[in-house]
Amino acid sequence: MLLLNQNDVMKVLDMAECMEVVEKAFVELASGTAVLPLRINLFTQEGLGLYMPAYLKEMGALACKVVTSYVNNPAKHHLPTIMGKVLLQDPETGDVICIMDGGYLT
Repeated sequence: MLLLNQNDVMKVLDMAECMEVVEKAFVELASGTAVLPLRINLFTQEGLGLYMPAYLKEMGALACKVVTSYVNNPAKHHLPTIMGKVLLQDPETGDVICIMDGGYLT
């Protein structure tokens, strides 16, 4: 499994290419071949988790973006209030093949 921090993501992704992929994803969404369920909002005592799965059949992409918001993180844990990761999965097996920082992508 590939792990990419924010610096890694910034090095390997070309933003112009990302915009082209996003455009193709919207075309697939409009055509009805994309599966994009409603975001799951999970409240805990300390914060909030947001889970955003998506499957693009034509593009062969299966992923889930996870964003958390924990307001006490900076003071208690020296972490940002908001953090995000993207889990990329193999659409044939469901295996997680990459976990990457979601900040730059967002």
